[in-house]
Parts: sequence; C-alpha cells; structure tokens
Amino acid sequence: QTQSGDGVTRAFRVNVDVVFVTAEGRQVFRAKITEREHTLTYVLPARPKLVQFDAGYSVLKTLDFTKSKDLLEYQLERDEDVIGRLEAAEGLGKLGSLDAVKALKRAVLKDKFWAVQATAARQLGKIGSDAALDALLACTGAQHPKARRGVADGLGEFKDERAAQALVAMLEGDESYYVAMTAATSLGKTRWEKAFEPLERALGRPAHLEAIRAGALAGMAELKDDRGIKVATQWTAYGKPQRAREAAIGALGKLGENKSEVVDTLIDLLDDPWLRVRQRSASSLG
Repeated sequence: QTQSGDGVTRAFRVNVDVVFVTAEGRQVFRAKITEREHTLTYVLPARPKLVQFDAGYSVLKTLDFTKSKDLLEYQLERDEDVIGRLEAAEGLGKLGSLDAVKALKRAVLKDKFWAVQATAARQLGKIGSDAALDALLACTGAQHPKARRGVADGLGEFKDERAAQALVAMLEGDESYYVAMTAATSLGKTRWEKAFEPLERALGRPAHLEAIRAGALAGMAELKDDRGIKVATQWTAYGKPQRAREAAIGALGKLGENKSEVVDTLIDLLDDPWLRVRQRSASSLG
C-alpha cells in the first residue's frame, strides 16, 4: 500500500478474495491484508488460466497488477465480470503485441457489452501499430453505436490517410449522431490534409444537442488549420444554436493562441446573454 496521510504512512486493514481458475475449476482464497507489504503464497493443482485479486471489486483502490499475455487474453474472453474484462483490455493495450491486437479485435467485434468493445477499440488506438490500424478498420461496422464511437476514438490516434478516410465514411454515413460527432473530432486529430472540407460540410447537419456540429468544430480545432478560425468565429454569432456556439468558442480557444483578433472575439462574448457562452468564453481565454 502506497498511500500516506499527515506525514505518516498508514495501512488499511481489508479482506479480499483471491481467485484462481485452473483446468480443475475455480478456487477462492480469503486474504487478510493488514500491512503495507504482504506476500501471499498459494499452492494450486495446475498453472492458473485466470487470476483475480479482490474478485468482485469490493475494495476501493487503484491496483497495479501486471499479468502475462495468456492470462490477459483468457480474462478478456472469459471473465464474467465486466470490470475484469475492461482491465484485461487495458493490460493488453499496454503489451501491444500482435497477439494482443488480435485479442482486442475479437473483443471489439464479439464482447457482449459495449463498454468492453469501446475500451478494446481505444486500446488498439493507443497501440498505434499497422496491425492495430488494420484491426480498427475491420471494426467500423460494430453493431452497438457506443462501440463504434470507441472505434472512431481509436482511429483518431493514427496520422494515416486510411484512418482519415474511414472516419469520413463514419462521419457522413453512420446513423448515430454521436458516432458522427466522435468521427468528426477524430478526423481532425489525424491532421489529414483533406480533412477540412468534410468537417465544414458536417456543419450543415443539425442533430440532437448539436452533436455533429460540435464534433466538427472540435475536429477543426484538432486539425490546427487556420481556416477554422473564420468558420468558428461565424458560429459564435448570437442566433446560432447555443450548443454549436459553445463548441465554436471552445475551438477558438485551441486555434487562437497569440492571435489578437480571436482574443478580442472571446472578450466580446463575455457579455453574451447566454450564461454557458460566457463560461465557455472565459475558459477559452484561459
């Protein structure tokens, strides 16, 4: 235990279940933790396929638990606890091997819960290899829209034309407003030289809570194209949809560093009748 308080390191006293799954079944051991450092030793009938410390996640904590590739792959595919599968996806993302990419791709396409699918997709983005990009490109048609948002997030990690073109397809063709929103933001992150035009086109699409316009404006901010300053400034005008105005102000905050005309625009917006516009303007000035 690494926490400290009042200059004195203190140890929590907790009971946790330690679970092993072997070919012979599941074994549960109760561990009593009373000190900052403990060594726990167990005799098992065979090498475990799954290891869980604090099975059931009853203790509030941050746990550093490095596992081998085969343990992580088994946990991602077989753990009945969603949190365990999420942790396995994150662990495989840190490994970044070709086998890890294959396991994460399977999770994106086949896991029964969208949060695991989305997390696996984002981990593929963090891996950043050609194999990870190929895996993500094969997952753009994932069934759940929140899983596809994870795929769009992951694709935004690649400065690659193939990723950008896939994101344009998601932006312009996905039935979910929020998938389109995420695709627009990620498209800007790719810094693709042709990204500005599809982002500008997306501003013509109304959506729930102005999701697509907000994503397009965020994408322009990520793209770092100075043409975005003029467009974003136009969308700050009183009379434009309020959510879109807020997104435009946020874009100016990223695009306008050391640009006096942007600073002047944001200062003027501090007197806007809409509270959230004033708040966003103050934040962007910062």
